[in-house]
Order: sequence, then C-alpha cells, then structure tokens
Amino acid sequence: METVTAEEAQKNLRQLMTHAHQDGCQYKITAEEGTVVLLSEETYQNLIVTLELLATPGLMKGIKLLNTNSASLS
Repeated sequence: METVTAEEAQKNLRQLMTHAHQDGCQYKITAEEGTVVLLSEETYQNLIVTLELLATPGLMKGIKLLNTNSASLS
C-alpha cells in the first residue's frame, strides 16, 4: 500500500482513483487530522463480504467438516 500526503492526493485524485479502480491499488492518505485509505469499491465490497462470512457462527467449522469428509472420500 502506497502512502501519499493529503496534498498529493488532492493534486492527483483522479489518477489515484483510476489506479485503485483499474489496477486494484490501495493508498494510505496521511494528514495532520489522521489517516484514511483509498481503495476501489469492488475491493471494499469484497472485504465486507469476507468479514460477514467470517463472522457467521459455525461457518469455519462447517467448512473444515466438509474438507474432512471430502478428503476421506478420495
């Protein structure tokens, strides 16, 4: 993840957005007030879905059980 200042991000916002959208680049934008992250909507949505799946009770246990059962069938 590339770090840029808020001033750099302001000057090059369209270019940063294009790189984030087309190339999947992610940027950490720093300023005195704090730090934010710029990433594509697709990357953001994928992160949200992953977090929701990981937060689903029993999901990982079920996946491990499926893997164990399918391995024993081989």
